[in-house]
Amino acid sequence: MTLTLNRQLLTSRQILVAFSGGLDSTVLLHQLVQWRTENPGVALRAIHVHHGLSANADAWVTHCENVCQQWQVPLVVERVQLAQEGLGIEAQARQARYQAFARTLLPGEVLVTAQHLDDQCETFLLAQSGWISPADLMHMR
Repeated sequence: MTLTLNRQLLTSRQILVAFSGGLDSTVLLHQLVQWRTENPGVALRAIHVHHGLSANADAWVTHCENVCQQWQVPLVVERVQLAQEGLGIEAQARQARYQAFARTLLPGEVLVTAQHLDDQCETFLLAQSGWISPADLMHMR
């Protein structure tokens, strides 16, 4: 994996990490924790969105809480409800996730997400939503 940081992130002092608890977002969070050590003025937070779609959803919250506690990263857990008629379950989950990000972002804070190189669709949709700009995103490859 290669971590690619955009210029805006390098100058940002407030970072919110979209943290699912999976491999990509865990590696991203770990890299940013190390980066924070080298840049003491950086405020780092994580957000985990609990969709309630999996029988393991509560276990993922616990996992994320444990990781964030170990790495001393404040964690926001947003529990969302999916009930939009006419949308598939993935589209509902994506929309709820974006809304949770928008509610949680503080003024001046930059949202970063972890993705595979070939998974650019969500980045495009997030940028198109108008909630954040492409310059606010960081990708993992």
